[in-house]
Amino acid sequence: MAKKVFAKSKILNAAIQQKTTSEDHIKNNLVINDDLKAFIRALSDEEYKQLEANILEEGCKDALIVWNNNGEYVLVDGHNRYRICKEHKLDFKIIQKDFDDLDQVKDYMVKIQLGRRNLTQEEISYYRGLRYETEKNRTGNIQNLRQNSTEKDKMSPSVNTAEKLANEYGVNEKTIKRDAKYTQGLNKLSPVLRQEVLKGKTNIKKQEVQSLAGLKTIKNESIDSVDVLQKQLKGKKTPVKGNDITFMQKEIINKLNQAVKTRDKILIKEVKKELNALEKMF
Repeated sequence: MAKKVFAKSKILNAAIQQKTTSEDHIKNNLVINDDLKAFIRALSDEEYKQLEANILEEGCKDALIVWNNNGEYVLVDGHNRYRICKEHKLDFKIIQKDFDDLDQVKDYMVKIQLGRRNLTQEEISYYRGLRYETEKNRTGNIQNLRQNSTEKDKMSPSVNTAEKLANEYGVNEKTIKRDAKYTQGLNKLSPVLRQEVLKGKTNIKKQEVQSLAGLKTIKNESIDSVDVLQKQLKGKKTPVKGNDITFMQKEIINKLNQAVKTRDKILIKEVKKELNALEKMF
């Protein structure tokens, strides 16, 4: 009897040791995917220092989310925590999550970002736009597959991504499409400049960033300074149509009503910015 108990204990210990070794291997081989960097919200210096202080005092409580992409362990959530733990040689927990492909990872990351507190209105627009772009691309791929599918599948209703997201976030379809333009414009900027714009550290207006959406750039080239950005914007200004002003007016009124109802000070500041931008059009 004692031999059986010893044998079971030995097997259990071996299993625990194997799991620990496997987790250590993953932790030591985490990959930061460049494609996913745009989906990570940069913390302000104050936010980062506070997170660092919390981890140093209490340890890294929340597990990092990892995707096993055919043996490549891609970090999905917890980039700031990972950086702090590595810098201070602290241990951390991991959770492996299954995803079908990179698009599904991006969709998951965007939903995480949109669920965070204290996002600026620019950040909300940016992440909604990212989600629209990802889901629209996936829907387009599905519809292309349907063209070679059966007649029954061809009759399946197509997905209106803008309408779907508009209903989910309580805005209209035009807002989602404007978010997409904003995202496309921001993605023409270097990561550093993009975060400065999102944090409101520049005087670049949202409409100006949206105008960059159709700008053609050399592959892997990005706008890395406000001066270069201003040069790109020069000559791109077009007369503002009455319909555009009416639409902006409705947007501002809707945001103001929401801000008053929810007592959202950040949204009030956004309304002030948009009123200033509207004033300059006259």
